[in-house]
Amino acid sequence: MAVSARLCETVRHVFPKARLSVASRGDEALTCILEQRPEMAFLDLNLASVGGAEIIALAQKKNVKPLTILTSPRPFKQWVKLCQELEIFDFLTKPISNDHVVGLLQAIKRINNPLRGLISVGGERTRNLVRSRFEHSRFNLQIDETDIGDHAIALGRMTDYDICFIEKNIKGVNGYDTALSLRRFKQNLPLIMLTIPEDIKTVEFSQDLPRATYLEMPFEAHDIDDVLYEVLGLRRTYLFNKISRLHKKRVR
Repeated sequence: MAVSARLCETVRHVFPKARLSVASRGDEALTCILEQRPEMAFLDLNLASVGGAEIIALAQKKNVKPLTILTSPRPFKQWVKLCQELEIFDFLTKPISNDHVVGLLQAIKRINNPLRGLISVGGERTRNLVRSRFEHSRFNLQIDETDIGDHAIALGRMTDYDICFIEKNIKGVNGYDTALSLRRFKQNLPLIMLTIPEDIKTVEFSQDLPRATYLEMPFEAHDIDDVLYEVLGLRRTYLFNKISRLHKKRVR
């Protein structure tokens, strides 16, 4: 109960309007989840009567799927597989770090809030591939698209974007000049340059800009999440670090 009290205090720090419920037994937690359908749940694996993993499996059968953080006194061999099967957000071992939980909750807040983005990519086939990957990102992305640099610059003047993805080979103004122009409107705008393997020029270009990085094509949805965690300065989950490659370049 002491751990629960500390978690409640931490959650209220990040989400002041949160309505919180506490249970000390697994059967109580399961009933609470099924009746109240919470958005988020911290569950211990070793709760009396029903363990945390079993609670989530049973809830999912009822189409109740809170974002879940499992906790345990220690990791076990198959924790990554279990978390992937149950779509668990993260796995924390005790004692739980308050700073880590705060960072985790702040990341959740950013992931759930709409993220307005601009994609400037040349070639319909590449654009379709990029779009399909963005649809499977964990982030709530709202994307505008263009294959023309001049159009991207005009959109940047009119729209307060949170993030921009730019390929160098676009029509009109090239990707490099487009990125620099967008930065003049919004100095701290995070930029992600889309590139192909061994494109040293684009890598070096991104390394010379603050709050910029690069993403090699082809990529998967988790690679998009990887660079978004990076440029937005969010704490990655332990689970994400375990299953995903970390991006090659650290943002300045």
